[in-house]
Amino acid sequence: MKKIVVTIAIWMGLSVFLAPAAQASHSLSDHGLFCTCSSPSDTAVYAGVRKVAGARNFSYTLNISATASGSAGAFRINFRDGDSMGFTVPADSTISTSHALGGVPGVDDIVKITAEGGVNSMMVSVQAAAGAQDPFNETLDAGGVADHSNFVVTAPSEAGSTSAAAIF
Repeated sequence: MKKIVVTIAIWMGLSVFLAPAAQASHSLSDHGLFCTCSSPSDTAVYAGVRKVAGARNFSYTLNISATASGSAGAFRINFRDGDSMGFTVPADSTISTSHALGGVPGVDDIVKITAEGGVNSMMVSVQAAAGAQDPFNETLDAGGVADHSNFVVTAPSEAGSTSAAAIF
């Protein structure tokens, strides 16, 4: 019995070292910061990816952290087909949420995140697989230069927000 226990312990120990390493499935990322304290105040964050012509749809992971200071608030993820999801943030609290998106072109390939009530700051990030493309045209905004890796745009101040607003 002792030999069996020792053998199991050795195999369990070896399995930790011989197990395949975890690999990230996303190789591209971007983030944006939303703050009602900026000048001008931020009004929305747009996030998403564009697929290459003829390629499969690109999925991505959307991460949002939102803080409500002083009073309760909410934030809303708006989809291009008119649907939306709302999340309540209690006063003086922060909540975070993550979503797998991008499977339905024209619906969740690009989303618009807005704040309501006491939510005065958010961080929005996108993680996408290699090959995903920037869905925003930064050159439509004054001083905007084509970026090609902008998966998150804060409106109205960041280059790309004009094309993002036109998408919605």
